[in-house]
Amino acid sequence: MSLDDWRKVVIRAVEDAQKGNAKARDWVSRYALGNKPKTLTDLAIRDALGVTSAAEIEAKAKEYCSVRSAKRPGSFVLGDPCKE
Repeated sequence: MSLDDWRKVVIRAVEDAQKGNAKARDWVSRYALGNKPKTLTDLAIRDALGVTSAAEIEAKAKEYCSVRSAKRPGSFVLGDPCKE
């Protein structure tokens, strides 16, 4: 499945959820929030510190690259976002 195909699936699920489809609402909620969503306190702390979604994504990407590098050293390819 391509990224474009996946986007279409997600868009359809969101549309169905907005129309009241309970299964779609459940799926979208789990997809967006995960199985263990952040608490209101976590969200308030994030907001108070001014943490952006972009900063969270960057931190997760660095964590992913660090783990991947430890598991498969030298596995980087041309255009790899994990390459320093």
